[in-house]
Amino acid sequence: MEIKDKSQFRTEITERMKNEVIVQEKELSKESMYETLLKTNNFKTPNSTVKEQADLMRKDALMRIGHTEENAGDDLFPIDTFIEKAEKRVKLDLLFAELINHFEIKVKKEQIDNFIDEESKRYKDPEQYKQWILGQQQQLEQFRMIVLEKQLVEKLENVLKSKKKVIKFSELANR
Repeated sequence: MEIKDKSQFRTEITERMKNEVIVQEKELSKESMYETLLKTNNFKTPNSTVKEQADLMRKDALMRIGHTEENAGDDLFPIDTFIEKAEKRVKLDLLFAELINHFEIKVKKEQIDNFIDEESKRYKDPEQYKQWILGQQQQLEQFRMIVLEKQLVEKLENVLKSKKKVIKFSELANR
């Protein structure tokens, strides 16, 4: 979008800030729900699965800074620094799997198509993006998991009792 004057600029910035607040509110609610699930469902996780997840997290962190395991020493992102987050992720994955079965949540092709349509709007050529995605099986599976998680979060929001918490925009922006 090309902005021509100060008024249009203000309108655009205000609209983007409102959208960002909505996104951050949803993310905070989701994080709060996840923390509640973890606190109320205390169980042991398989050590091998946690270590495997921590290893994947380390590889991802290394990749983000342009390294591989082979050219990075053990002191660069030691695996121990990922264990706590890996354990949380494994617990949430196990809880999600059980909750998805409990609520009998299924993903329909139409829901994935709608998600792809929404994602494609962020690109200059939405049709080209859609065609590219439809040829990427791994990406389609990731989108299916995102849609599944959204459905689960919506279901949990309806089932769980929540409290509204007011926070300042500056706190939200600093996250």
